[in-house]
Amino acid sequence: MKKHFFPVIMGLVSLIAFVAAMAGFDFTTASEYAAQFSRQQALQVRVATNAIEDQLDMISASGASLAGHARFAIDYGATYQAKLLSAHITRQPNILAYVLMDTPHSLKSVELASVPLSMEAAAYAQEWITQNWSNAPEQLAGNLLKAPLHITPEHQLAGLLYPFSDGKKLLGMSATVVSLTRIIKRYVADLHVDNIGQGYLLADDGTLLFDPDSNNIGKNIFTHIYENAPERMHVFREVLAARSGSGIFDFPDTENSKAQQMLLAWDTVDFAGRRLKVCLAVSGDTVNEVMQRQARWRIAAGVLFLVGLVLASTLIIYRSGLAKVRENEERLQMALTGNQDGLWDWNIPDGRVYYSPRWKEIMGLETDQQLSSPEEWSSRIHRADKEEVTAHLQEHLRGGVPYFQTEHRAVRADGAVIWVLERGAVISHDREGKPARLVGTTTDVTARRQAMMERDMLFRNSIDLLAITDVEGNILEANPAWENMLGWTAEELRLPPCFDYVHPDDVPKAAENFALLMKGIPVRAHEGRFLKKEGSWIWLSWNVLPDMQHRRIYVTARDISRQKAHERRLHEQASTDELTGIFNRRRVLDIGKAEMARSRRFGRPLACLMIDIDHFKQINDTYGHVAGDAVLRGVTATLSAGLRQSDTLGRLGGEEFIVFMPETDAEGAMHTAERLRQAVEQSSVLMDGEGASPGITVSLGVTVLAPETASLDAFIAAADAALYRAKENGRNRVEFQK
Repeated sequence: MKKHFFPVIMGLVSLIAFVAAMAGFDFTTASEYAAQFSRQQALQVRVATNAIEDQLDMISASGASLAGHARFAIDYGATYQAKLLSAHITRQPNILAYVLMDTPHSLKSVELASVPLSMEAAAYAQEWITQNWSNAPEQLAGNLLKAPLHITPEHQLAGLLYPFSDGKKLLGMSATVVSLTRIIKRYVADLHVDNIGQGYLLADDGTLLFDPDSNNIGKNIFTHIYENAPERMHVFREVLAARSGSGIFDFPDTENSKAQQMLLAWDTVDFAGRRLKVCLAVSGDTVNEVMQRQARWRIAAGVLFLVGLVLASTLIIYRSGLAKVRENEERLQMALTGNQDGLWDWNIPDGRVYYSPRWKEIMGLETDQQLSSPEEWSSRIHRADKEEVTAHLQEHLRGGVPYFQTEHRAVRADGAVIWVLERGAVISHDREGKPARLVGTTTDVTARRQAMMERDMLFRNSIDLLAITDVEGNILEANPAWENMLGWTAEELRLPPCFDYVHPDDVPKAAENFALLMKGIPVRAHEGRFLKKEGSWIWLSWNVLPDMQHRRIYVTARDISRQKAHERRLHEQASTDELTGIFNRRRVLDIGKAEMARSRRFGRPLACLMIDIDHFKQINDTYGHVAGDAVLRGVTATLSAGLRQSDTLGRLGGEEFIVFMPETDAEGAMHTAERLRQAVEQSSVLMDGEGASPGITVSLGVTVLAPETASLDAFIAAADAALYRAKENGRNRVEFQK
């Protein structure tokens, strides 16, 4: 061994002496220093740019998700929009405010983050929407507009503006205000190479989003900083024109005629229709000083590197004597690591394979059976899988893939077919670079495979809807029940939030639950109507489990249409008058309370009509209760035909009816009441199957909700007073009561 070490040691001593003699000299020129530094500078800018792009991409995705559902807020109310925003603010602390407008001056929705700047951000959003509303051709395309900016030394804000239209006219626009301050502080303010240099962030119009001199932030380099320095303006025009670059530029000193050399590198970040330039600048004099100071350290580093090479050569000599020992240790280590795995070790040049006892056990062989042929391994591969397994192995041996891995069927010695997972890798090569040794493991995965088959069978044959999606809603796997029950294929669906398939009345609740999912909170037993492909609606009960760590969402849904139909029948029985089929007293008064509350909340008019059939007791006494019931049904049909869909008709009891008419003032209510009176007077009712009833008339009392009306009882009492006056004044007439 000594004879091997002596020349190595002598060579090492000579090498150290040579490098030490040269350590005092540095032949690198200033231009070479600058070029070397410029390469480091460009690399550092690229790294910073990538980091900023990642952050801004997440912000843009949140803004796009919010904007994607703005149309629903316009059509069905903005309640659920707040739920969505809260989810995005939780994930994106850079979002300050969200504003939705349906005209240039009409605010539909405002949601604020819990930060002091949010109110100010919302004001900017409204201003930006108003300013951009008039650009109709661009708006109708529905694309993200070029981001407006609000830049001050303290805060750097940008707006994500999304218009939406019906293709012909602009219906609304949303604005998400985001703060760039944290991102700039983290990735631009501290930008440097070897602790020297200054970072800048420049907008495509020349506005400085960041400058080490805070007085320059928010100013334009062409109009407010270098307006009197055309040579410098030329440099920055080049920066804005080229996507990336680096170079050495001469910057004339503004105070004297001496030119200062500046090393500048830049790259581009695309954000919301803008091209932001990340720049790193440092003076040439500073670079030369630093690089010369580091010259001796680089030589010292070279010495250490060469010493390492010599020691590595020495280690190779030493290791060659221990190759057999190491080979056995590797086998032992792989066997221990594999646990229940079978080990095989193929010495390719001599064509011999070592098979561990566990491998033989997996294949149904005697553990003490002597085996060494590679054909023993290949012969166990099921003939249906042999071609594919062989192809994978050959690809690894050629160096096409770093590892060999395949899951296939194998045939045991007793003829039983099992599933195995094979994993292996070439761990050494000969002098010509050819594979010399391939070591691998064999794992019996039959039980797991069987469990997967059973799970797949249950998945595919379940009558419930089952799906796995990513967090963007793309379906990764869905069972056939989706197509069987709903008609939609997995390729046609997008879950969640799937608002395109949700009944409009159910969208707010669905949006609220979607916001919970985005926070990682499971949704249990959410009930809602879902659109079938043929156009009808089906009631589904949803259970949705998010796995944010792996960005997966697990969805199950069950058809509850029969249950809902039964509930509807019970509800109708509890809320419907059995004789006439209209709302009963309890239900119509509940609706009256709700309409009264809505009228007060939005400041809209609401009218109430009290209706009584004239001389109804006389009809009952003369013709009997069967005839009286026929009259009640006939009058109900006539009244229903004369009312709007938004009006609510109910029977209070006996021959007395009530109508609540939203969005109706006194004049409109009186007009409708008179029309109903005439319609009843002109109608006829068959009471005995042969003849028509004598003239049926009604009296009506009308009132409208006043600000001072204290309660529903007081509201109805006013209409009842008008009805009483109609009766007193001769019946078959309409009276009004304030």
